[in-house]
Order: sequence, then structure tokens, then C-alpha cells
Amino acid sequence: MAILTDYMEKKLLDHIFGQAAFTRPNELYLGLSTTAFADADNGSTAAAKEPSGNAYARVRIDNISEYNTAGFIQNSSSIDFAEATGSWGSIGYWGVFDGSGSSANMLMHGSFSSATTVASGDQFRIAIADFRMLFPSAIYTANSNATYSEWRKQIGYRLGFDILGASPDVDEEF
Repeated sequence: MAILTDYMEKKLLDHIFGQAAFTRPNELYLGLSTTAFADADNGSTAAAKEPSGNAYARVRIDNISEYNTAGFIQNSSSIDFAEATGSWGSIGYWGVFDGSGSSANMLMHGSFSSATTVASGDQFRIAIADFRMLFPSAIYTANSNATYSEWRKQIGYRLGFDILGASPDVDEEF
């Protein structure tokens, strides 16, 4: 399960309601973390949660997606991170960014179905079609007695994206 960040929610609302146009980023990058990203994370707070050093770098993903007739976007080639030169820890979370550096905005974030420990010599890899994103068919289904926090939680989950399929593979080279 994944949700849009506070930054992206505001950009989309501004765009939809004519407050300010939102231009699609030229490049999108996938980042990894051992710690859950938060909706309010900005470039530097999100970057601080990613592995540091050991050949870790975000991977460009906007050039590998395809629209599926079932209504979702999925990766049309594997998403391959560099081989780790040291431990990255137990990777359980991901974020999509509008750039590769620490000042880039995080647009959405989520968690993998299970965490994968990346040690020196491992390569974190997401197989073809295992990274799928979609908008659900319904946004709000709570009853009228729902509290604001329940409503916001449901909106966050409903406006978010899902990662479907198997958990990412980690290929070890011997």
C-alpha cells in the first residue's frame, strides 16, 4: 500500500482546481529505505532515511513503465539497483522522487510486502511487472459518522498506489 505525499497532494489539488499548473517531472526515481517514509517528508528528511554510501543510489524509473489494459502502470523492465558494497540494511520501504538528489521532492511512498536484507555483494532487483501502481475505483466509502482522522486515513490509502505482485528479488552474485 502506498500513498501520495503532502507535497504531491497539494500539487494535484492546485492543478485540478486551477490554482497552479503542475508540470510532470522530466525524470522519476525510486528510492529505498529501512524506515517508513512519512507523508510530510521533504527532500532532506526522506533522503536521511535512505541507505548512505555502499554504492546506493536511486534508480530512474520513468522510462520503464507501461500502461496495462487492466488500468495500472507497471514496470516493463526490471528495476535494478547497483550491487551493494556494504550493508544497506533490511529494505522494506520505497519512495518515488522527482530527482536523484537529496533536494528532490518525494511524490509517493509505500512499503514492500516483505523486507529484504541487502548485504555487501547483493543487488536489490524488482522483476518485470512486480512494481504496479493504480488508482482505485472509489475514493471515499466511510459512513457519515467517520472522524476526520479516519476520513483522511481512508483518503490517503484510497488515493495512494498499490504495489502488487511478489516482493522484490535480491540477486546474490558469488
